[in-house]
This record gives sequence, structure tokens and C-alpha cells, in this order.
Amino acid sequence: MSTVDSIAIKHGELQAQTNANGSVIGPVLLSTSDLIGLRNARVMFDELRSLLTDAVLPAIGGARHPVSVRLTTLLSEVHLHSAGFLAQHWREADRFAEAKEVANVDHRDH
Repeated sequence: MSTVDSIAIKHGELQAQTNANGSVIGPVLLSTSDLIGLRNARVMFDELRSLLTDAVLPAIGGARHPVSVRLTTLLSEVHLHSAGFLAQHWREADRFAEAKEVANVDHRDH
């Protein structure tokens, strides 16, 4: 599969609810390497969440234990504030790369 060299995030496109005041200061350019890193971070995050949910939380007393509640809250906050590790953008880059491949297919008979 071919890849996209970079993807631009336009002003105001990435928004997550936070307690901080401010605004997006300008466009951000993500390289292919950045997008791959974010995708890998999402995979590792999902694995960490599964390990915590399936093994650690039950071992420390279940979902209502204060430590379990805090861990669950922190995982949710990381996901929210990272905008799902910018999944929308690396998925869009994948769709663009797939469309580019289809557009570059030679339709002439050989």
C-alpha cells in the first residue's frame, strides 16, 4: 500500500474538551512517520486498557475500587485529550492512499 507523505490538520479541526483555556494556534503538519507513531500508540493504548480491564482491575478489587475508578478515568482522559490518537486523521490518510492506488491503476489492455 502506498502512503501519504503528510497530512494537514486545519485550524480548529482538532478539538477536545479540556479544562484549559485557549485556542488552536495554527495548522499542524503530520508526517507519515507521525501518523504511524500515533497508530502504534493507539494499538499499545488499547492493549494496556485490555490488560488493566481484564487482569489488574479485578485483582485489586473490581471496577468500584478507588484505584480502578482512577485508572479508568485516566484512560478515558488520555483517549479524549489525544482525540483517539488522531485516529480520524490516520484513517483519512489510509483512505487517501487507497484512493490514490486505484487512481494510478493502468486500465489499458496489454
